[in-house]
Amino acid sequence: MANVALIGKETPTVVAEVKAEETIPFAKALGDLNPLYVDEKAAAASRFGTLLAPPTFPVTLAAGNMDPDLFFELGLNFASIVHGEQEFEYERPLRVGEKVTIKGRVADISEKQGKSGVMDVVVLETTGYDQRGEKIYTARMTLLSKRMQ
Repeated sequence: MANVALIGKETPTVVAEVKAEETIPFAKALGDLNPLYVDEKAAAASRFGTLLAPPTFPVTLAAGNMDPDLFFELGLNFASIVHGEQEFEYERPLRVGEKVTIKGRVADISEKQGKSGVMDVVVLETTGYDQRGEKIYTARMTLLSKRMQ
């Protein structure tokens, strides 16, 4: 079983800047051409005053936050890890140009009976805060891993 003693373990805090040269290609890759994501003039004229990051963009910020050693500590079967689901909760839109402090943690570890055996279910959570310390978003990623025999 995955190491349940890691529930609540925090990952190193990182600061990331939200950059247009990253958010615009991200939005285009998704096929989301919302002017607030890809058109600097339109976004500047909006009530936000700047480009916004697409709602799923925090996955790119979370990648820099997750400690690779954590995956080994979790004791998952790497050959069978599947990204089960992703969810985002926003307090407000994520703005291009802002620096985001990202804090991560292991939110939950459980098990589930699957068709091919017992699966470990791990929920990793990252929360982004603005420069005033106010929460912008919380992102949760659920990983599934077939239990090693």
